[in-house]
This record gives sequence, structure tokens and C-alpha cells, in this order.
Amino acid sequence: MKRIIAVLFAASLAASCSPMFDVSYKHDPEANFKAYVTYDLMDNASLELTPAARNEFAGRQEVMQEVLVEALNRNMQELGFKQDTDNPDIEVAYYIGVRNEIFAAQYGFDYNDLSGSAAVQNVQDGAMRVDFVDTQTKQVVWSGEGHGAVNRDPTEEMIRTNVNKAVDKLMKQYPPKKSPYGS
Repeated sequence: MKRIIAVLFAASLAASCSPMFDVSYKHDPEANFKAYVTYDLMDNASLELTPAARNEFAGRQEVMQEVLVEALNRNMQELGFKQDTDNPDIEVAYYIGVRNEIFAAQYGFDYNDLSGSAAVQNVQDGAMRVDFVDTQTKQVVWSGEGHGAVNRDPTEEMIRTNVNKAVDKLMKQYPPKKSPYGS
């Protein structure tokens, strides 16, 4: 299946991601992750929706944001972090969004007789990004991203379930694993 993807930078969880939520992360190999024990969420509420998504998620944007914040706090505490609003080791920035995406697939294509068929579908893709910023150096030391197909006209329960699953899957990537290639 061939995917044509528009670049999405600032937005990075989906309001109601499907179970096919892909995650990845990168980190500063010099950072001492064991030294980070306290956190606070940055006040950077960012919700990016395309015009079509704005109509489908009307009245539920606040739910998306609320569930994302709850899931981040729960995951940070499960990782052993303590919330400290005065002097945290890490500030957590987060972004969420939904965008239109085009999926194209070919079926039974044969180059000998040029037979086969193709299907093109317009879908909505949800994305999230979570950055851990070292409060001393002001540098991002860990950044996780994920994206997945978004259910059309999701219920509030679908949003809650899928956002929680997506955040849980992303946060399982922290702390970063030691690379077998050196860094």
C-alpha cells in the first residue's frame, strides 16, 4: 500500500486513533535520564484541526485536550516521576492534531498487461508529539511522536479510550532504550 503523507510538524495525538497507532522517539544520548525525577506539564495547549476535522470534532476538542493531559500525568507518575510545579527537572510539552491524508492502494497490478485496480481514500490522520525539556539546559532530551487513522465522528468514549491507548503506547518508549549501535 502506498501512502502519500503531508508533513505534519507541530501537531503530533489523534483524537480517536485506531489501534494502528504508530509511535517513534528520539533522544539526547548525552542526557542522564536517571537524574530526572520531577516534572510539570508546560502550559502549551495546542490543538490543530483541519476544517473538515473541525466539523467532525465539534464540541469534543476540549475532551481531546483534557484526556491527553490526564493520560500524560498518569503515565509520568507510573514512570516514577513526581509532579513539581515550582522546580521540575523536566517540563513536558505536548501537541495534538488531526489532518486530512490520502491513502492509495493498488490491487492485483500486473506490469505485463497493465491490469489491476487502484483505490484512493481520503482519511483523517491524528497525531501527537510529546517533548521532555530539561529545565536546566532548556534542551529537548526526549521527543516521542505518534500518528494513526482517526475514527469518523467519534463519540466522547471513543476519544477517551483511543487517546489513552495512544499515550500509553507512546510513553512505553521512555526511558529510551540503549542502542546496540553505540549511542
